[in-house]
Amino acid sequence: KSLPASSASTCSTGTSSTIFLQVPTSAAPSLESTLQQPTDELFAAAADGINLVFEYKGDGIAEEELQSTKRGLAHAQSLIPGRTSIGLFDAAIYNEHDPVMVANGVASLIDHTGGGSYVLLCPNDDGDNIDDDDDIVALCEELSYLDVAGPTMKSRLVVSAVSDDQVEECLSIGVSKYVVGDASALDRLQAVVAEQGKRLVSRR
Repeated sequence: KSLPASSASTCSTGTSSTIFLQVPTSAAPSLESTLQQPTDELFAAAADGINLVFEYKGDGIAEEELQSTKRGLAHAQSLIPGRTSIGLFDAAIYNEHDPVMVANGVASLIDHTGGGSYVLLCPNDDGDNIDDDDDIVALCEELSYLDVAGPTMKSRLVVSAVSDDQVEECLSIGVSKYVVGDASALDRLQAVVAEQGKRLVSRR
């Protein structure tokens, strides 16, 4: 499932699991001061697979909010390198924003902060208000075209499995990490993956 504020989701990333914790928008401005003196518990949690997710809402957001997100992401990345991600949760990102602009905005966040080990494409409504599965696929495509420092953008993408057709398109792009809401959705994902001659490495 996608991540509401202050919640967690577990995703398998290779041989281990990552627990994604979304930083609520209301907390982003104060996050830098909160993390100025990190505790041993924070580092222990990071070592156990905790990954802080910062939401990006597109190019139309207030500059102050964007800068707060950048500062929070950069500071968290400096304290727990490789344990920060960018989340695309708002349905408007998919059906109201130009996917090219959104992709460029995400790449800019990564370039300016060094964060963004993963980029989560997980609409909060699980796609119910997305005009078409193609909206998710289009954003995946635009993101996959971009070059960023470090791991490829494709390898960072974690995408909600909204429909069989959408998963097939994302697989053809090279997306290898998916989010499902329940066991039946996981079984459907496994079936689609098998049809493409691939297999799930983990079902966590």
